[in-house]
Formats: sequence, C-alpha cells, structure tokens
Amino acid sequence: MKFTRRDRRDARFFLWFSLSACVISAYFGYAVAPPTDPPQPPLRSAFHGALTSLMIATPIILFELGSARPGFLRRLRRLPLVAYFSLKVTAVRLN
Repeated sequence: MKFTRRDRRDARFFLWFSLSACVISAYFGYAVAPPTDPPQPPLRSAFHGALTSLMIATPIILFELGSARPGFLRRLRRLPLVAYFSLKVTAVRLN
C-alpha cells in the first residue's frame, strides 16, 4: 500500500504529536505524584500520565487530522471567526 505525501505527513504529525504529548504528560504525572503510604515508585505516576495522554490525545488528533481539510470551507475562511467555526463544526458533523 502506497501512501501519498499528505498521508505520510499526517502520519509523521500524528506520531510526533502523540510522542510529545506522552512525554509532557509523563513528566506532569511524575511531578504531581502524591506521597502515598506505602510509597509508590515514581515511574508508576509517569506511566499513568503517558497512558492517560494516549487515551485522550489520540482521538482528538485523529479527529482533527480527518476534519482539517474540508474542501468547500476554504472559501469561507474570510468570514468572521464565530461564523467560520460554526459552519466548520456543522460540516464535520454532516460528514
């Protein structure tokens, strides 16, 4: 199966964005880990942060990549911001 240039770019974007979100979330999980009794290893909190990031960020990224380029909305970019976003959300729900 051959990918187009746009598909490869989307795959790279998805990979790097997911990895960076996991690293940031792992650090956040490590930094805000509560002191427990008995103490838990700090890597457990980091793993929990990275796993949560994957569960939350993956559907959002896939949704945004899928709805980033609807063809007929290109002409509507000059509309006021509220009108453009309302039309974009309506168009995404219709597809």
